[in-house]
Amino acid sequence: MKQEFETLIIQAQHGDRNAFGAIVREFQGMAVGYAYSLIGDFGLAEDAAQEAFVQAYLDLRMLQEPRAFPSWFRRLVFKFCDRQFRGKRLWFAPIDEASAMPSDAASPMHDVQHKEIGDRIMAAIQALPEHERVVTTLFYIDGYSQAEVGEFLDVPVSTVKSRLHRARKNLQTQMTDMVETTLKQHAPGKDFTRKLEKILEGIENIEWQKGSNCFSGAVVACMKFLREPVAYDFIAGVSGAAFHTQWAWAEDNCDPMVTLGETLIRRTFQALGYEYAYIERFSQTTDASSETAWRERIINSINAGLPVLAFGVVGPPECCIIAGYAEQGDVLLGRSYFYKDSQGYFRQAEWYDKCFGLIEIGKKVAAPPRAQIIRDALEWAVELANTPEMNHRATGFVAYNVWAAALERDEDFPTDDIETLTLRCMASTNDGFCYLSDMRRTAAGFLRNIAGECGAAGEQLSAAANCYEEEARLLCQGWKMSPHSFAPEDERRKIADRTLRLELARLVRDAGNKNRAAIEHLHAALQIL
Repeated sequence: MKQEFETLIIQAQHGDRNAFGAIVREFQGMAVGYAYSLIGDFGLAEDAAQEAFVQAYLDLRMLQEPRAFPSWFRRLVFKFCDRQFRGKRLWFAPIDEASAMPSDAASPMHDVQHKEIGDRIMAAIQALPEHERVVTTLFYIDGYSQAEVGEFLDVPVSTVKSRLHRARKNLQTQMTDMVETTLKQHAPGKDFTRKLEKILEGIENIEWQKGSNCFSGAVVACMKFLREPVAYDFIAGVSGAAFHTQWAWAEDNCDPMVTLGETLIRRTFQALGYEYAYIERFSQTTDASSETAWRERIINSINAGLPVLAFGVVGPPECCIIAGYAEQGDVLLGRSYFYKDSQGYFRQAEWYDKCFGLIEIGKKVAAPPRAQIIRDALEWAVELANTPEMNHRATGFVAYNVWAAALERDEDFPTDDIETLTLRCMASTNDGFCYLSDMRRTAAGFLRNIAGECGAAGEQLSAAANCYEEEARLLCQGWKMSPHSFAPEDERRKIADRTLRLELARLVRDAGNKNRAAIEHLHAALQIL
């Protein structure tokens, strides 16, 4: 291309984003021009080019031969044009109609930028046969040579030259003189580059925090992106997720938003020292029910350099991160615990019906004193444990007894109903034993991290951490014994075995006893603080 790019490709493959930025500047005109020649709209073409660059950034290490980048990248642009914009091709006038323009006397060259004339020129380009339209757009849009166009299209220079010759003949001399000026007006500039850089920055820095609690993982990733890194244990601790227990035969048994709602969010961002806005899908406000309003909120946040937290979008209605957008917000880019492709980055169209809430991160404000944050978290943990019901679900100490009793109820485990047995596996194994064991280990980590700051109360906090670790061990034992919801069918059917269920119920009750002991230590620590 305009400069030797193979070295840049190798540097970018090793994580040099400045090198990739140079690649973007070299190829953005090619990408937008090629996309435009396929779909006939510059706005949509820029979206397709942007997404192709994102995909190239994610997959660049898979490219074995750096010299092959131009043709490899062209195929990515084509893929996004074909996938996202099939059926959106614009209608253009036939070339004879498009070339019926006023004479130079009626419209001097300085009026070429006039919309009507510009539209006719673009219509004439679109009316060319595709192979002529492509080389014409690529050659004129951003000063590329015939050799560079050939390299991008993977065709000989002689082929580019002959196609340009035929295109110029079809366009007629009068119009050919105006094509370059008109196309250059649509070449992507600094705004395109800056917008793409924001998304690439998100791809590089928003690294999903592994952990069972999606909300805590999403917040940790966002704070790292904002250069204020916090620990997963801290977020789960101050929000209450690390200490909370809820139970029901339901697919969302592990999602604390079901019972804690916005309280979980408010406590988190208060401790972090950030304002926030929470918009629920089924709120009665007009703003909450408007797809246009949601799209504008997301676009404004992303443009301001702030990722957005969302519930749903892909997978179940748990928390994910929106880090970018395309097609004026019709398509969202982001990360989710439930999405494994392209390094965890998802691309989701028709997202509104799948999204149940948004959290916009607001401006930085003063956080409470550290000692107050710790006290609030401990008081909240004790309150959660002693609350028997929230949103029609058993919670706290009571949840353990209800869970154990549910495992002992034979009539709830019909041996001939694999659908019901699968739900039992999901609620008890995936969302029960597995999720809670992670949360209790997280609770122990949170307490050990703050114990040294709490003077004489530190001993009680360490004792509580020991209890949570013992609870996690019991829950992990149950997880290993109990079939999970994605196990083979013959394994899932084992949940109906009464002997197994009675042993699992015993482990649940023992875990509940450890939880109660931990809360007693937290209560004692609060008396000292």
